Amino acid sequence: MFFIIRFYLILLFLILIQLFIFYKNIICCLYPRNRNRNNEPVLSLGPGRG
Repeated sequence: MFFIIRFYLILLFLILIQLFIFYKNIICCLYPRNRNRNNEPVLSLGPGRG
């Protein structure tokens, strides 16, 4: 029983990390003024850059 609970905790932790990265990429795409600070895109797949 303890191993099942620990497995679900690890799975939930990995899902939270992926959601955090996903929403951070969305915020960077929605606000491109933070992306072109040094004339270099933070995201490789930004809008207008193939």
